[in-house]
Amino acid sequence: MKIQKGSKIITPGFIRGINNKYENKVHPIEPIKELMYHSPQIIKLKKRNEKSWSQKHKISQINFCPHKRIQHKPNKMKQLQIILIAVILSFSISAKEYHVAKNGDDKNTGTQDAPFLTIQAAANVAQPGDIITVYKGIYRERISPPRGGESDSKRITYQAAEGEKVEIKGSEIIQNWEQFSGTVWKVTIPNSMFGNYNPYKDLIHGDWFNDLGRIHHTGEVYLNGKSLWEMALLENVLNSKAVSDNFDPEGSTYTWFCETDDKNTYIYANFQGSDPNKELVEINVRKSCFYPEKNNINDITIRGFYMSQAATQWAPPTSEQIGLIGTNWSKGWIIENNFIRNSKCSGITLGKHGDEFDNTSENSAEGYVETIKRATARGWNKESIGSHIVRNNTISDCEQTGRKFKMQVRHYPQIYSH
Repeated sequence: MKIQKGSKIITPGFIRGINNKYENKVHPIEPIKELMYHSPQIIKLKKRNEKSWSQKHKISQINFCPHKRIQHKPNKMKQLQIILIAVILSFSISAKEYHVAKNGDDKNTGTQDAPFLTIQAAANVAQPGDIITVYKGIYRERISPPRGGESDSKRITYQAAEGEKVEIKGSEIIQNWEQFSGTVWKVTIPNSMFGNYNPYKDLIHGDWFNDLGRIHHTGEVYLNGKSLWEMALLENVLNSKAVSDNFDPEGSTYTWFCETDDKNTYIYANFQGSDPNKELVEINVRKSCFYPEKNNINDITIRGFYMSQAATQWAPPTSEQIGLIGTNWSKGWIIENNFIRNSKCSGITLGKHGDEFDNTSENSAEGYVETIKRATARGWNKESIGSHIVRNNTISDCEQTGRKFKMQVRHYPQIYSH
């Protein structure tokens, strides 16, 4: 069918232009203003004063079927562009930023005007692609993220607000000290304060740990941010003596001792003349600062925090390795630009999962080999475990190790200047 000069074709379907710049593309009929369609055999043409749409676009022929649209081969590049734009728009619409501040409330919605009070409250609602921004202050909690991201481009990010000091501590402030003898003070703490984990009942133990014939607890006492030395006997606290071959002989005279019964925990500390009720005294109460309870919490970013004072357990290669911050058998974490200090054992851990075989290797190479076999049977491979990035963190005062990377290092972590 030919288009007559000065005429306009009206169709109920789609048209395909031939021998013009719209070749091989389907164009909807929106540019055509009026539709007069009476039957498949009749197409009414209506003249108008302006130049016809068909002439304007140099259409010389129209293939027309009144009952169905004419199909064509799509432009693949344009389709890819449309899909990419749709994905970006979908991501920007679905991703949320949650806010946490010391003037917040966990009953809030987490917006900037109605922030959460705790980081854990934000973690509970964050979904893949979301960001959690935390504002200045001290947050005494352990964050256990219930879920991670879905990929490197759709991760869950925990970040300190730019330019603000955000501290996460595994400790609590302890007051109501009573002078016991000379520079030694005593405090009585109900065991109920510790919940299901009391670091002053928990002894450091595990494969390859040498206790040197004395007890060591995962608890710790801090005076104005500095850890005291644990003593095996109360007598050694009452008569503190400097350890001469130590890098800080004077600091070694600040000591503590603990004992517990069914109701209370008792801590004795030699503060060398400082009044603990007028100074900042803190004690470890949590196993970690940031550590998921479950395995396979993948694709998480943690950046810009000050983390300290956690009651971490000994972390041999044959046991679950719980650090002040740790990944717990997951994949694709980014841990960057944090300040980590005063972990009882380990600072950052990228360690193995926990199971009933923990600390049963009898300090042997054979036991370690069996640990590797069990991990492999559990699905230990580069597609599911490891591939972490740890960079630009400052780590200090961790009593076993600043970084513990066992069984997740094999699968391509990136470790940068610490």
